[in-house]
Amino acid sequence: MTQPLDNIVTEELRWTGEEYSKDYLRAHEITNTGIPEEFVETPEFLWDRLRIKEQGARTREDKALMPKGYDLHLIVAKDTTNGEVVGAGLGSSLPLTPMRGSVGLLCYAAVDPKYQGRGIHKRLSVERYKKIEEDSQNFNLPLLGYVAEVEFDNHEEATMLRKNGFQRLDVDFMQPGIDAEKGVNAMYPPEKIQLFYRPAPNGVTPEMARHVRFSPDLIRAIGRAIFRKEYVENPLKDSIPYQMYLESIEGRDSIGFKPPYKVNSKN
Repeated sequence: MTQPLDNIVTEELRWTGEEYSKDYLRAHEITNTGIPEEFVETPEFLWDRLRIKEQGARTREDKALMPKGYDLHLIVAKDTTNGEVVGAGLGSSLPLTPMRGSVGLLCYAAVDPKYQGRGIHKRLSVERYKKIEEDSQNFNLPLLGYVAEVEFDNHEEATMLRKNGFQRLDVDFMQPGIDAEKGVNAMYPPEKIQLFYRPAPNGVTPEMARHVRFSPDLIRAIGRAIFRKEYVENPLKDSIPYQMYLESIEGRDSIGFKPPYKVNSKN
């Protein structure tokens, strides 16, 4: 029997102490299912960030993991009938420099297969939007838009994003492989990935996407914030993925979206 969505509640999961909480471990398990090994973070990486969020940055390493003006939110969905975490999504807020504004980064989100198809993924997204909007107010910066990374074979996620006003930016973007200091046991090469963007507040339709253009300064600032504050890639001059990103922007008067724009496209 399918359980009603009324039995699902969402909440922000916080650091509770040195030991991983049961809910955190379950959220980590759900969100890392099916992710390529090179992009799987060990539980320590995000748990450390949640710790610093609660306690404040005390060391140089802490400040690198949670730089000034950066915030993140781990939202979990729980089944009230048994108290189990059945879905989780991570969102980050990234102030842009030197521009005056911020963007929200919708990181991974996943739902237990037994609970899929009930609108839980959408609810996780809505809650992350709310947190990111609150962050922009706390930063006293206008929210310029939302960014999401999508693997090329993840047609379902790309379709879902397009339905919600996102389109793929016409840039070359590579996600760095995670090294031992960021959560796994070995170094991996970077992997090309799609970068989707939704201008605030309501995004774009496929018809609008053909004509919308952005300044290279904005797109450059978004990439800089992602690599420096989300990936902790420092110094940026040594980051091959970041330098390739800049090269794809160099010399262009404006940056648009990359076709196809249709919601049902399998790009």
